[in-house]
Amino acid sequence: MIGLAEKHDLPVIVHSRKSMQDTFDILKAHDVAGSMHCYQGSAEMAREFVKLGFYIGIGGPVTHANNKKVRKTLKTIDINHILLETDSPYLAPEGKRDEENTSLNLKYIVGKIADELDMDEVEVMDLTTDNARRLFHL
Repeated sequence: MIGLAEKHDLPVIVHSRKSMQDTFDILKAHDVAGSMHCYQGSAEMAREFVKLGFYIGIGGPVTHANNKKVRKTLKTIDINHILLETDSPYLAPEGKRDEENTSLNLKYIVGKIADELDMDEVEVMDLTTDNARRLFHL
């Protein structure tokens, strides 16, 4: 899939868990950009993915009280490298965790990101929408 994306200048959507260094090494060997979907790695590793041209997907877990790792990542990289995600039907935000996750819950993710970065919610929505447009050539 990476080869096809590279050949056709398409983004790669990567879901990697517990194998960040291996994932990084594979992606670094190719001329591709994309999204690190449902990112759960370290803030330091997120910076390395951003250097490769990847965006960091932030979803419901950013709102979970015990998920300091994602919030640290959020504060470590520039918002111009953040994508909003729902990971529907799973990974709902705090307060909705017993429910099926849908895009209606993006407002909670936006609210938490705005709070963490001391930004206006509309600005978060505008910037992350622009990020998606750049990545997907929209």
